[in-house]
Amino acid sequence: MGEIIAVTQIDETHFTLRNSGQVTIQIAQLYQELTQAEGYAILG
Repeated sequence: MGEIIAVTQIDETHFTLRNSGQVTIQIAQLYQELTQAEGYAILG
């Protein structure tokens, strides 16, 4: 899902976390549920 991604860098500061954090995962799951329930396809 490209709409929600983990932050890996801010300016010159790089974060070494290889995986998404729990908050990012939870937000992505909630967003996916919302778009499945209320969204619509924009590409054929």
